[in-house]
Amino acid sequence: MSYDNKNKRKNYFIKKRFQLDFIIKFCLLMVSGLAISTIGLYIVGRSSLTTSFVNSRLSIISTADYMLPALLWITLFVVFLIGTIAALVIMHLSHRIAGAMFNIERSVNEIGKGNLTCEVRLRSKDQVKEMAESLNKMTRSLKDQIFMVKEASVDLGASIDKMASEGTRDSNLKEGLKELKQKKEVLDKLLKHFQI
Repeated sequence: MSYDNKNKRKNYFIKKRFQLDFIIKFCLLMVSGLAISTIGLYIVGRSSLTTSFVNSRLSIISTADYMLPALLWITLFVVFLIGTIAALVIMHLSHRIAGAMFNIERSVNEIGKGNLTCEVRLRSKDQVKEMAESLNKMTRSLKDQIFMVKEASVDLGASIDKMASEGTRDSNLKEGLKELKQKKEVLDKLLKHFQI
């Protein structure tokens, strides 16, 4: 099984509200353009006359009135045809955006919970691949920084234990070590939140 078939999405409506709004706005824009062009043709045609035979009689009417029924039918047909094609194409394109955003959102939630092992994985054709790569780079950087803080915490704990085991007799020093040990425990508790 190839990589593309294995990772092919089966559900094209991932962020339904976003995708539906995207399709409706595009179709409204298209219908508006066709309506404006039809009205423009009608206005231009009003200034000329057309002759035609209707029921074996010669009829002279304005070009706009003569062409209006045909313009309306052609416009309705074009709106339906192009609207259907546009809806399918836009659904596919919006899916590539919405699907990627869904994966990024899920990964960001995991990272927010402290799981720094989480990595955003998108398909090569997804539209926001660069943003996912930047997010992964940021997560790796956080992971490295937290790892260094954990190492410093371990070193601090070892130093505190060494000083305490050497048997200090000064009560101020003992009190200071106790306070440092408590702060290290708080730091360790906070660091346990992150998975690296």
